[in-house]
Amino acid sequence: MNCCIDELCNKDVINIENGCRIGYVFDVEVDMGSGHISTLLIAENSKGLSFKRPDCLKVCWADVVVIGDETILVKNVPQIQKPIKQTKSFFDIFSK
Repeated sequence: MNCCIDELCNKDVINIENGCRIGYVFDVEVDMGSGHISTLLIAENSKGLSFKRPDCLKVCWADVVVIGDETILVKNVPQIQKPIKQTKSFFDIFSK
């Protein structure tokens, strides 16, 4: 699969095992020794203007099945591990 990195960015990524949209290509990691793409960094949130780097999921280049005009189909997607955020209610601020 020959392609330009610029062509990959912002394409939607679909898991072929369950048909779910994972996110979009935010960036790539390149093996500096060979010059080949090693990993796609998939952003989970929606596209658009953001001032911070999105949370990314790493998908190995070997797991890319098909690259289309608007989407990329992948297999063997790792499970997303997100830390559980401790949230406080408005009333917890005053209870101490």
